[in-house]
Amino acid sequence: MEVPKKSKTDLVHSGAKATLSLIPIVGGTASEIFNALISSPFEKRVSEWMELVSKDLKKIEEKQKGIIQHLPQNEEFISLLITASTNAYKTHLKEKHKQLKNGLLNSISSNLEFDIKEVYLNLVSELTLKHIELLIYLRDNAEVIKSINEYQKIYDIIYSEKDFKIEISEFRFLLKVIEGKGLVLISDDMRDIQEVYESTYLSTGGEEELGLPFIKITNFGNNFLSFILDYDL
Repeated sequence: MEVPKKSKTDLVHSGAKATLSLIPIVGGTASEIFNALISSPFEKRVSEWMELVSKDLKKIEEKQKGIIQHLPQNEEFISLLITASTNAYKTHLKEKHKQLKNGLLNSISSNLEFDIKEVYLNLVSELTLKHIELLIYLRDNAEVIKSINEYQKIYDIIYSEKDFKIEISEFRFLLKVIEGKGLVLISDDMRDIQEVYESTYLSTGGEEELGLPFIKITNFGNNFLSFILDYDL
């Protein structure tokens, strides 16, 4: 699959440039500023993204002959390609590009519903790398933290081994965001950073004796990480 030098997004740029040229007084200067700030960097991102996806699509074709020729007729894949591409163009972060690429390629053979695939691709854009890094830690260290009911203690465990630290209030914010996205469950019995909490658990009845976790990644969260992080060519 060859990467074209131009894409239909050029029409957007051309239209905006033409519009700016009509602005009184500013005129061509506005166009030149737009061209310098947007055109070259944007075209570079488009090219790099297309190269990234095309490179792995070629590898898939080597293992599954004929698969690429059917993709243009696959409306679901085209929709997901547009979603992934739009999100890729909005960020300079290579790690996010890789996650979007993994999700897009996984979508070809994934049994997940289309809506979930699209949600996952958009979550890559909506979440920061810190959110995703924290989610990975919670997945990989479930046994370590399952009996801990204080934000402070979980924070100390996670960041004691890192070269950098974030404020605990930011850490709590990150957790609350991924909880709000349905990626983790946090018990109301989790002791807040100001130690203000009410006594409830993730489930009802005898939870403490059963050793149920105070915080855990959901199946939705596990599937999300598998969708964007794991792709074996």
